[in-house]
Amino acid sequence: MIKAVIFDKDGVLMLTEEIYFNAFRDAVKKYGGNKEYTWEDHYSYIGTPTTETFFAVRKKYGLTVSFDEFADTYRGIYRKTIEEEGLQSIAGVKELLDSLKKENIPFAIGTGSTAKSTELTLKKTGLLRYFDIAVTADDVAKGKPDPETFILAAKKLGIELHDCVVIGDSINDVLAAKSAGMKMIAITDKSYIEDPDLASPDLEVKEFKDITIEMIKSL
Repeated sequence: MIKAVIFDKDGVLMLTEEIYFNAFRDAVKKYGGNKEYTWEDHYSYIGTPTTETFFAVRKKYGLTVSFDEFADTYRGIYRKTIEEEGLQSIAGVKELLDSLKKENIPFAIGTGSTAKSTELTLKKTGLLRYFDIAVTADDVAKGKPDPETFILAAKKLGIELHDCVVIGDSINDVLAAKSAGMKMIAITDKSYIEDPDLASPDLEVKEFKDITIEMIKSL
């Protein structure tokens, strides 16, 4: 029986993934990448900490810039976009969080974003008041697809791994959840790329708003 829910953040709770992609693409271009940073490349890094993504991208794209300089540029573009354009939570998120609270089902965030970025985006979307627990890239040694992020979230919730369900939107979320022995609901929107040879979710939905309390309890 499911006793807790762990949410990925970007692309699941809020519309940030395209902003991340554009910021990373522009930073790669600025520092002389030998080819254009594509969505297909970006998708393979979704959920992983920026440090891990950077070193993989630096090698693949022939960058010579340091991580600190690249990160300052990338995060500056990202923050500027959010400040100028705002940020919205995804349809159905607040309704499901309210329902979980009503049912006394605890929940947390497990994200590859930094603590600073997580706080900023939760504030901008009005979701900060919902979350007492958020495991970020600053809290773990290995990011997704390693299960450490979700395992630590379950520990902070005080719930056994097999009693948790993860809600995410990437193959890295699926791999991390299944490696942790958790149930998994995948949001299979236009950005989702399935790889059943690696791992498959327990349930798939097209949009976040399709997820219900009854669905969660059925796992």
